[in-house]
Amino acid sequence: MPIKIYSKKKDGTITVHYTSKGSVITPKETAKADEIDKKIKKAMREIEDRAKKKGLLDLLGKKGKVIQLYYFVGLELKKFIDSLNLSEDEILQLWSPINHHAEKLSLDQGTSRLIRDKGYRSTWRYCYLLAQRQEKDVLEYDWTQWVDIFDSKICEDKRVVDWLIRIKRDRFKGGGMQDWFRDVMRSVRKEFTVGRKMVTHWMTDEDMEKLLESCYDKKDACGKKIRTRNKSKKQPKPSK
Repeated sequence: MPIKIYSKKKDGTITVHYTSKGSVITPKETAKADEIDKKIKKAMREIEDRAKKKGLLDLLGKKGKVIQLYYFVGLELKKFIDSLNLSEDEILQLWSPINHHAEKLSLDQGTSRLIRDKGYRSTWRYCYLLAQRQEKDVLEYDWTQWVDIFDSKICEDKRVVDWLIRIKRDRFKGGGMQDWFRDVMRSVRKEFTVGRKMVTHWMTDEDMEKLLESCYDKKDACGKKIRTRNKSKKQPKPSK
């Protein structure tokens, strides 16, 4: 199904085009895309109104709290998007019109990842992904950490995300949360990237658990190595 796409030029003007699987889009397909676009506009107005009434719009830009807003937005988006019965590829095209019709929640195209990787790393998509989980699990991490999780290809395997939620709940006992989380993610990325284990669907739950636990055991060493390397880079060069 074609989707109406909005693009912002450097001079601020908006251009519009329609996605199409074929080389030519028919008037009938254009009409369908316009109909969906109207539904998107109506949905975004309603979502923002409900967020405002709940006081969630006040959380914009507030680190540690904005996750509550984005989770609410994700839940609302999921209900709306699921009602459209679109394919996964078509859903990735929705972030453009959704952002265009948003007002208070509108994201700048230059900084919001709106079109990065053809919408795969869009902020709107990440809200949509959050909605696939229970609130108590989502609130284990803040928005910055969820972006890091969704940015990591290995986390396409939901078992990895399940594990990250579980270890945060069971093992983090206070202290530097951000450093703890970064060390865990660095160790996981190192294991699965360097080991070329990015494709994990063939792994049993038991094997996946063992590998992730191994990553956890190595997290302190991994983090220490990175911090030592970064510290050495900041050291002033000796004068000649």
